[in-house]
Amino acid sequence: ENNIFDNICTYNQKSGIQLNASDSSTLTNNTCNYNKDGIHLFYTDHALLFDNDAVSNVINGIYLYVSDDNTLVKNYCDLNVFPGIKLYYSDDNRINNNTSINNSRGLSLYASNRNVVYGNEFVNRGNNFGIWLFGSHYNEIYNTSVENCEHGIFLQSSNNNIANNNTIMNNT
Repeated sequence: ENNIFDNICTYNQKSGIQLNASDSSTLTNNTCNYNKDGIHLFYTDHALLFDNDAVSNVINGIYLYVSDDNTLVKNYCDLNVFPGIKLYYSDDNRINNNTSINNSRGLSLYASNRNVVYGNEFVNRGNNFGIWLFGSHYNEIYNTSVENCEHGIFLQSSNNNIANNNTIMNNT
């Protein structure tokens, strides 16, 4: 169990903050800018990421890799080259009330199942995807705003997902 809070992590060649095989950690009020990945959870479960900023990172703002049962709340991801928030083979996570703007993708779920996405804002620069699911099943997307993207919500090789009561607008 780790408590990581009030840190400024900038200009690192790898991640600003990375947890490897950790359990029940809390990351709060960290600023992770100009890194490879802002915050990276690697085989990490039961973590809480609350009120963190991930801006202008070379790859992802927040990246979960084979990490299950985590909660992301009120995080801010802006101007990351790839997704603001990316889940890769990560299941049963909750992504609530986050803001992901001006990234290539607001949210990417790759082979990630049973995640709940609720009350988020994904706004991009008219390119790519607001929310992209690939090979991801049984996810729920509710009360989320997706704006100014090429594709609002894009499902590829994904089944049994629910998208309900979302605002999807000004997408090309």
